[in-house]
Amino acid sequence: MDKQIKGRIGENLAIKYLINNGYIILERNKVIYRSNKKWLEIDILASKKGINYLIEVKYRTSNKFGTVYETINSKKILKLTQYIESQKTCFIPLLITIQRVQEKNVINEVLITN
Repeated sequence: MDKQIKGRIGENLAIKYLINNGYIILERNKVIYRSNKKWLEIDILASKKGINYLIEVKYRTSNKFGTVYETINSKKILKLTQYIESQKTCFIPLLITIQRVQEKNVINEVLITN
């Protein structure tokens, strides 16, 4: 399956999960440019009970290329942190992991920390 298609499937599953759990989707696939180059893409911006969340989605059907936790690297975390610090609105970074296990999706929320 194409990487972009798989990513879109994961994001759609995450959005369904977020909406079912009381989140309001503000934006998806937000691209941030620095020096006219794509610097960062944020999968989902959402809000729940007045708190804003910057959400990175990781979807895996196997651990062949690493677990969902191993796929978010320190460079990505640094960029997310820098983006959050540059905003006037406070965001809490959240990782939504979706792991396909025996034909079922197991979805978890994990706060992203340095």
